[in-house]
Amino acid sequence: MNIGIVTTWFDRGAAFVSKQFADVLSNDNKVYIFARGGESYDQSSSYWKQYPVTWSKRYAGGSTRINWPQFKDWVEDNNIDVVLFNEQQDWEIVADAKNLNIKTVAYIDYYTQETIPFFQLYDAVICNTKRHLEALNGHPNAYYIPWGTDTDVFKPKKENTTSLNAPIFFHSAGMGGINLRKGTDILVESFSHVKSDNAQLIIHSQSPIKSYPSIRKIIESDSRIKFIEKTVSPPGLYHLGNVYVYPSKLEGIGLTICEALACGLPTITTNTQPMNEFVEDGKTGVLVDIERHIARADGYYWPESICSKSSLTKAMQFFVDNPGEIQEYSSNAVETSLNQFNWKKNASCLNPIFLEISKNEPVSIDKSLRPRALGYSFEKREKHWSIWGKIQRKIGRLYNQL
Repeated sequence: MNIGIVTTWFDRGAAFVSKQFADVLSNDNKVYIFARGGESYDQSSSYWKQYPVTWSKRYAGGSTRINWPQFKDWVEDNNIDVVLFNEQQDWEIVADAKNLNIKTVAYIDYYTQETIPFFQLYDAVICNTKRHLEALNGHPNAYYIPWGTDTDVFKPKKENTTSLNAPIFFHSAGMGGINLRKGTDILVESFSHVKSDNAQLIIHSQSPIKSYPSIRKIIESDSRIKFIEKTVSPPGLYHLGNVYVYPSKLEGIGLTICEALACGLPTITTNTQPMNEFVEDGKTGVLVDIERHIARADGYYWPESICSKSSLTKAMQFFVDNPGEIQEYSSNAVETSLNQFNWKKNASCLNPIFLEISKNEPVSIDKSLRPRALGYSFEKREKHWSIWGKIQRKIGRLYNQL
């Protein structure tokens, strides 16, 4: 089979997901990448050139929208049989794809109460967490494949941790910056109350420290905190720490949790799905109490879970006071990762699923729920976005003059 993947394609969580799908599917199929360019893409790194890549037209504002003629040519030129859409939030391309002789599959990550019915446009949906399966259980072809990581790439460092005097906590902030979804602000404030002169906190961010104005002063004034800003390909920087701290407020999967566990890092994280689907409290890490829930301004289906700072401080203090426990937690983390969260093992059913998917008849969606874009012709959509792009550029010029 020829399988196409529509995705972000640079050092970003969504792209790493697509890469893991491609690595498994390519064992039995030819895989082609359609690199969405709305956010960014990496045409220089060899890591992102392992599969034939079509670099799509760029659109302003980080949009996931796709140029229909370019997409259609890509499908036809490569004789693609199935297209996997990763985090596709602009729905017109999915509706248009129903006119092509292909099957469509969705990787489930982002959805709202309004968009849940739109997933009926897909012939199948892949859910990598129980939480996503719960939300999409009304789809006739919803498949649950527990997430995992490449345990050949993400694996423990060789150093023994039994002689540790104090832990080195590691946190991946990604491109979190202003929205602080990964709980970096809560972590920094909580770590400032940890009683230890020797404990360290390493924060790895793809955004500069100025993107964290609410905690920048604490980071720069606490000598125990090290802030690293750079983009790093797998296996990342997990080797710098021995306990992973990830008080995330909201996750689609929580890729870094599986990666950290595979690298032998006990993980401290928020006690809610999907995070607690991967971490077992008291065995592979510590689950932190939730203080409150907050609805997202963008209407995402699940609320943000804000963890308790005192509970997070207590979790880190446990490893400070009991550094000898880290080795046992680490061993448990690696064992669990190999047995339960090994992507090659979990995804072994992926190719049979793609083979058995049958093409659904075009789905009729209630007009009151139908996205406006689905009623547009391609030409009308292009005109709409062209006008909106001009407005955005004008606003940008005015802003730069301030």
